[in-house]
Amino acid sequence: MSEGNGETQCVVFAGDYCLARRALGKYNATIVKKFPFISAYGVLINVFCLEDLKKMPCIREVCANSKVTVERLPRFFKVTASEGAADKKTAVNSLPLHGYYDRYSTNYPVNMPLMRRLYRENKQMGRYDSPSVAFIDTGFSAPLDFYLPRKRIRAFVDFVNGEETSYDDNGHGTAVGCLIACDGRFTAGSREGTAAGADIVALKAIEQGGSGSIFRILEAMQWVYDHAPEYKIKALCMSLGGKAEEGRDPLCEASAALWKKGVTVVASAGNSGGDGVTSPGCCGRIITVGSAEQNDEGKIVRSPFSSYSEELSKPEICTDGSAVACVGVDGGKVLLSGTSISAPIITGICYDIIRANPGIAPDAVKRLLISRAEYIGEKGTGFGYIRT
Repeated sequence: MSEGNGETQCVVFAGDYCLARRALGKYNATIVKKFPFISAYGVLINVFCLEDLKKMPCIREVCANSKVTVERLPRFFKVTASEGAADKKTAVNSLPLHGYYDRYSTNYPVNMPLMRRLYRENKQMGRYDSPSVAFIDTGFSAPLDFYLPRKRIRAFVDFVNGEETSYDDNGHGTAVGCLIACDGRFTAGSREGTAAGADIVALKAIEQGGSGSIFRILEAMQWVYDHAPEYKIKALCMSLGGKAEEGRDPLCEASAALWKKGVTVVASAGNSGGDGVTSPGCCGRIITVGSAEQNDEGKIVRSPFSSYSEELSKPEICTDGSAVACVGVDGGKVLLSGTSISAPIITGICYDIIRANPGIAPDAVKRLLISRAEYIGEKGTGFGYIRT
């Protein structure tokens, strides 16, 4: 990512973390972010120094701070809550709140300092012994499902604007979080989460427009790495993607580090068809999810937009991802399509496996998940379709 003044932002992988820092100082590079969990720095450096920097023995690789976007198709329309409504594009503002209580709507965001205090109190009383699931997205505007009968948001961290109150200025993150853990008590008409009732950790690293930088995503992943034991994070959903880097890919390295830490990472495959899987979905260790749908003959097939790579044997799994009824930020129901809708559905199933098998390793979670798949035999569907 160029700054337009001869300087560029990049991720520098270090062979020796301390020596690399000294080397960066030699080239007057500014360290913007630190990512010790993958032995890397986020730096701002003059473009003319890059080639010399790459030759340093303490530097393993240098990658651009490229853009990452949420894996949602442009098709994004609101639907009424009533069954068989004539006008499926009725404005969401005209719909009933569907269980959203005004205090918790986007007009009255949650007081996170208070929520953190309640979390600490509940934790001391042993109410958070179960694992939680995290997701990195555009934020989270929670329906009442996540507050009654108890609060199920263990943490909300904003890496974009630094806000302490939970919010979602895009809508994508709310849909993802609800597809994972919404229990359907107050969200009539939308799909219930596959890990209904699970506790969540929402991390906002994607801007309102639906894109973000590698730096911010890595910062969020570093947070998960550091705080996984405290919040008992056992699964991470990443419904986002960027161009896969040749050689050492930052998001793949980070995903592999979390996987080794004991966090089951689930990523979307992308929405570009046969043009290849995006990063971090291209990481060999993690679970990559594609989209499937039912054709006119009632057969399950790969969604035309769902990305795949025969070379990488990705994705491993596919599930529903076309016109799925999701929860909107202001209480309505929206139909969304894309592999970013498929990924949270599978993340919830992974969470269920983890909760039923305490201490299970991510590799074992992946094997159990694959064993549940219905083989389709179509290119781009991996080991098969997961029915929910």
